[in-house]
Amino acid sequence: MPTPKQKAWYWREWAAVVAECKRAGIQVPDRHELHRRALGHDSSMLELDNHELDLVIAEFRSWSQPDDLQAQLLPAAQQRKRKMWKLNQLLGELAVLLQQDGNESEKTKSARANRYLWAILRDKYGNRPPEDLRDAELSLLLVDLTRAISRRRESVDEPF
Repeated sequence: MPTPKQKAWYWREWAAVVAECKRAGIQVPDRHELHRRALGHDSSMLELDNHELDLVIAEFRSWSQPDDLQAQLLPAAQQRKRKMWKLNQLLGELAVLLQQDGNESEKTKSARANRYLWAILRDKYGNRPPEDLRDAELSLLLVDLTRAISRRRESVDEPF
């Protein structure tokens, strides 16, 4: 379900479609027809997940900004941007779980989490940085880190 910001973005982009069609003197397309073109099926805006919303916005922009390919492609990059944000969030969690005592600096905790990340990258992805991974590989890296965090939490929570 879209967040309030995403809903506002959706309606802003739809309004741009309507405005451009009126300016160009062409018929405004059916909004749900654009959903079908983007997704292959009709779906309520309230039921769109993040990726589907990106696809619909890209379709809207093909109407509202037909000469600007970059504007049309920008929504496609949102999924990757969210994955990179999640990676940073997981590294922050990992840094806390890997600390050896409560007096470590943020820099020390962050460096330890980054060494852990690079060990995974070396073992599984040929030492490529996260930015160079394909989308599927980045998704798998997120799974690896999520599992590592879960295992670490379980070992911390175990009684003597």
